[in-house]
Amino acid sequence: MAELWELILHHSYTGTPGVVFDQSPRRGSHGVAVHIPDGDFLRDGASEGSGAVVANPNPNSHIDVPVTSVWRPLSGIHVEVVCICDEFAGGPLIGGDCFGLSVFDGEVSGTYSVGSFGGGLFKSEEVVPIGEWVTVGYTYDGVLRAELTLNGTPVAEIGSSGYLGPATQHVTIGNRRAPGGVYNTPFAGRIDDVKVWRVNPHYINDDFTRRPIDDSVARCWADWFRKLKEVMRSDPECAAVFISLLNAALVSGKDALVDGGAFAGPEMLEAGRRYRELWSEGRVREIPAVIADLIAWWRRIGVDPTDNDEVRALLADPCVQRILDKLPPIDCDGEFTDYLIGGVTP
Repeated sequence: MAELWELILHHSYTGTPGVVFDQSPRRGSHGVAVHIPDGDFLRDGASEGSGAVVANPNPNSHIDVPVTSVWRPLSGIHVEVVCICDEFAGGPLIGGDCFGLSVFDGEVSGTYSVGSFGGGLFKSEEVVPIGEWVTVGYTYDGVLRAELTLNGTPVAEIGSSGYLGPATQHVTIGNRRAPGGVYNTPFAGRIDDVKVWRVNPHYINDDFTRRPIDDSVARCWADWFRKLKEVMRSDPECAAVFISLLNAALVSGKDALVDGGAFAGPEMLEAGRRYRELWSEGRVREIPAVIADLIAWWRRIGVDPTDNDEVRALLADPCVQRILDKLPPIDCDGEFTDYLIGGVTP
């Protein structure tokens, strides 16, 4: 199976004091220590030799991480921070323009900013112990849920409601960047380790191609996707319309599920788990039954994600039809086409 999460930042604060090196595979999230003297980089943190950076009384102290291409796109995010609160007040651990993780007054809190319609805040009621190393976690997957964890145990959860907004230019560790670039809320404690993952933007494509299929089917799909790229390049105006209408239909369908209370339901989670299992094992012919059960549940609770103006606009647009008419039929993968006919098409 393709990996859902891609590690894009890993700071451990070991090595040369003041040098914040990113250990993630793409090395795209190196940090800059701002108003933090070398003496505040410690050899020992949660364990001997693990390294840590200490909170600094300077209100502007923080670690600045310039946002590079590894942060784009950022549809969802998962964060883990190993830290110790020296004071009950705590403070910000890590954040950017579209997400944040903090410990405030003993509570773990998370913020998010969704590209389409704003954002929000949610927090736990669990008390973070003072003077004890803990691992604080934050997940916003942009699809089903947002979650906060303390030492791996969920302490707060809400249904997520859209892809995150862009990460823009900076991510801050150990402080909060207010509008205008002002830093005035340093974390009251020490930070040992910070990891950030994003939702793998290639997950869907990778997962599709890693389904168990023989070489001839794989080559056939590769040829079909090459043809798709050629068609889109040959008609850029219609391609732009196609992509815009498709994205709008996907967002509106998802919003319908969120508004109808379907996204966070156990039926939805179980259907997703079952789908991934069958797909990864190549049991595609069993998927239509899973989808049929899911659609039946949607209808029982009064939700139809395809019954909206955006979906109708996609299906009726002449540019969309023009693109589709230029594509060859998918006649090399009977299992997949049977799955579409039996489980997806109305």
